[in-house]
Amino acid sequence: MKIGEFLVAYKYISSDALNEALKLQKINKDARLGEILVGNGAITKEVLSDCIAHFMEVNKDADLGEAKEWLNQSDVDRLISKYVR
Repeated sequence: MKIGEFLVAYKYISSDALNEALKLQKINKDARLGEILVGNGAITKEVLSDCIAHFMEVNKDADLGEAKEWLNQSDVDRLISKYVR
Protein backbone atom coordinates (compact mmCIF):
# COMPACT_ATOMS: atom_id res chain seq x y z
CA MET A 1 0.00 0.00 0.00
CA LYS A 2 1.34 3.41 -0.90
CA ILE A 3 1.45 6.16 1.70
CA GLY A 4 -1.31 8.19 0.02
CA GLU A 5 -3.65 5.21 -0.01
CA PHE A 6 -2.76 4.56 3.62
CA LEU A 7 -3.56 8.16 4.62
CA VAL A 8 -6.97 7.90 2.98
CA ALA A 9 -7.71 4.38 4.27
CA TYR A 10 -6.99 5.43 7.86
CA LYS A 11 -8.92 8.68 7.35
CA TYR A 12 -5.99 11.02 7.95
CA ILE A 13 -6.90 12.84 4.71
CA SER A 14 -9.72 12.74 2.18
CA SER A 15 -9.41 11.13 -1.22
CA ASP A 16 -9.99 14.60 -2.71
CA ALA A 17 -7.00 15.95 -0.78
CA LEU A 18 -4.85 13.06 -2.02
CA ASN A 19 -5.95 13.52 -5.63
CA GLU A 20 -5.24 17.26 -5.49
CA ALA A 21 -1.79 16.62 -3.99
CA LEU A 22 -0.98 14.01 -6.64
CA LYS A 23 -1.98 16.47 -9.39
CA LEU A 24 0.35 19.07 -7.92
CA GLN A 25 3.12 16.50 -7.60
CA LYS A 26 2.85 15.72 -11.31
CA ILE A 27 3.38 19.41 -12.07
CA ASN A 28 6.31 19.72 -9.69
CA LYS A 29 8.13 16.41 -9.75
CA ASP A 30 10.54 17.53 -6.98
CA ALA A 31 7.70 18.15 -4.54
CA ARG A 32 7.13 15.51 -1.90
CA LEU A 33 3.62 14.28 -1.26
CA GLY A 34 3.79 15.01 2.46
CA GLU A 35 5.05 18.54 1.87
CA ILE A 36 2.22 19.20 -0.58
CA LEU A 37 -0.39 17.86 1.85
CA VAL A 38 1.01 20.03 4.64
CA GLY A 39 1.23 23.05 2.33
CA ASN A 40 -2.38 22.60 1.28
CA GLY A 41 -3.50 22.37 4.89
CA ALA A 42 -4.81 18.81 4.43
CA ILE A 43 -2.69 17.64 7.37
CA THR A 44 -0.21 19.14 9.82
CA LYS A 45 3.46 18.23 9.74
CA GLU A 46 3.20 16.71 13.21
CA VAL A 47 0.24 14.53 12.24
CA LEU A 48 2.00 13.54 9.02
CA SER A 49 5.03 12.37 11.01
CA ASP A 50 2.74 10.33 13.26
CA CYS A 51 0.99 8.89 10.19
CA ILE A 52 4.27 7.83 8.65
CA ALA A 53 5.28 6.15 11.91
CA HIS A 54 1.90 4.37 11.90
CA PHE A 55 2.43 3.41 8.25
CA MET A 56 5.83 1.92 9.07
CA GLU A 57 4.36 -0.05 11.98
CA VAL A 58 1.54 -1.46 9.85
CA ASN A 59 3.79 -2.10 6.85
CA LYS A 60 6.84 -3.68 8.45
CA ASP A 61 8.29 -4.41 5.01
CA ALA A 62 7.90 -0.82 3.80
CA ASP A 63 10.86 0.50 1.83
CA LEU A 64 12.13 3.42 3.89
CA GLY A 65 13.80 4.76 0.79
CA GLU A 66 10.32 5.63 -0.42
CA ALA A 67 9.99 8.00 2.54
CA LYS A 68 12.04 10.49 0.53
CA GLU A 69 8.99 10.88 -1.67
CA TRP A 70 6.92 11.97 1.34
CA LEU A 71 9.19 14.28 3.35
CA ASN A 72 12.46 16.15 3.05
CA GLN A 73 15.70 14.40 3.98
CA SER A 74 16.02 15.82 7.50
CA ASP A 75 12.49 14.61 8.35
CA VAL A 76 13.25 11.18 6.88
CA ASP A 77 16.47 10.95 8.90
CA ARG A 78 14.62 11.91 12.08
CA LEU A 79 11.92 9.30 11.50
CA ILE A 80 14.42 6.59 10.69
CA SER A 81 16.45 7.31 13.83
CA LYS A 82 13.29 7.35 15.93
CA TYR A 83 11.56 4.24 14.61
CA VAL A 84 14.27 1.99 13.18
CA ARG A 85 16.44 0.15 15.63
